[in-house]
Amino acid sequence: GLQIAATEKQYDSATDLTVLSVLLTDIREETLSQVTVASLGGSNLRHGPGTPIIAIGSPMGVSNSVNYGIVTSNGNMWSTTDANYNLIMTDIYGSQNASGVLFNMQSQVVAIITTGKGSSDMKNIITGIGITELTPVITQMSNGEKRPYLGISGVDVTYQANSQTGVPFGAYVRNIEMNSPAMLAGMQRGDVISRLDEIEINNFGNYVNTLQKLRPGETVEISVQRQ
Repeated sequence: GLQIAATEKQYDSATDLTVLSVLLTDIREETLSQVTVASLGGSNLRHGPGTPIIAIGSPMGVSNSVNYGIVTSNGNMWSTTDANYNLIMTDIYGSQNASGVLFNMQSQVVAIITTGKGSSDMKNIITGIGITELTPVITQMSNGEKRPYLGISGVDVTYQANSQTGVPFGAYVRNIEMNSPAMLAGMQRGDVISRLDEIEINNFGNYVNTLQKLRPGETVEISVQRQ
């Protein structure tokens, strides 16, 4: 029943996540003694279709609601600027304003519930953004660190594209945001990023991981191959 003032530490517009901060000195000892840290699991393909899943938080649109079901799809990627996120879809029918987390049977968080990422005819089906891809984002936000930004969305170059059309392996640029560092540097749609400074880029995930280790304001040399 205690209400405490919180401050917004950081907001991420891509994932719509916010980290709020409260002073531990404002929380009563009896409350702190009951707070435990949720362990994080993996959102990889081990949690494939048929895996039991629990939705906790506000999956039904009201606080402290809960529901359970199974994973119906895992491995679909949601592409956003400078990142691709794994989406875990369930058979749980919930609210279009759902929030909260998805737990596995080992009491581990495997996804954070999101809305508007599924198909238009399944708006009430609970879907989560995989925790594996979100962990670096949450870590940076919790530490108050600004995320590096280049301004592209892209995909991996597939083996088929490489073997049949000769497109080199790397991060294939599908879109570039207006007035982004990538656009101002002259990058174009269809470019394939092959190197960031001295680090070789073999796929889009490799690009994302390398980019997130950089700091905003740094200057890097980007090698691209263009048709």
